[in-house]
Amino acid sequence: MASFQHGEIQRNISLAQAIRFAQSRDTPKLLETVAEGGTDMTQTGVAGAAAMAIRFGDAASERDWGWSVMERVNDITEPEDRNHFGNNPYDPRLFYIATLKCDLAGGTARADTPARLLSLAGNRNWQIAQVAITALLDISAIPAELVWNAAVLASELFIMHRQSDERGLQDSSRQDAHRGDAAARALARLKPDADAQAPLVAPPAAWLKAQTAGKRRRPEE
Repeated sequence: MASFQHGEIQRNISLAQAIRFAQSRDTPKLLETVAEGGTDMTQTGVAGAAAMAIRFGDAASERDWGWSVMERVNDITEPEDRNHFGNNPYDPRLFYIATLKCDLAGGTARADTPARLLSLAGNRNWQIAQVAITALLDISAIPAELVWNAAVLASELFIMHRQSDERGLQDSSRQDAHRGDAAARALARLKPDADAQAPLVAPPAAWLKAQTAGKRRRPEE
């Protein structure tokens, strides 16, 4: 990420070296499922090199390779048994989000970049959603109408639904449906005939602790 932050490739490695190293470690199934945080840095290494190729590559072949990797990152899935998400600094989607933001900031973004970034903002993984929302709210780099769209989405996602059923068992279906509907509305706002000035959603009223009834006094005999 340092190369993105400083706008230039770090001196300890060249772009050609980074690409060759990444290609030598890549496999067809490498980017099918997000690896557990800290267990394998190959995914983030390949995604990072691809992001560098897109951001700093002079040759079309370098940029094409970079985007081909990002297409695979776009389709990456979480492990089937993962219901809780922690902070994973090695998630390859972090480089994907940075790449999409740079694409938008460049002024000649790919046509589907706004939709891809908004979709990530509605991701079930809170870390990915938070990073994508943060990228979208950068008014210095993102078009104003897209920033507002993301702000409306963020105001909707502020509302959380209880993620357990009546028996106390884990059930995230209501929250998943709410998040999916909010993301769908954000994507719909990208259409030319959509209302670009949709209002922010007001947060719900604060929770109040219900007063418990006092002990019932026995009637005097």
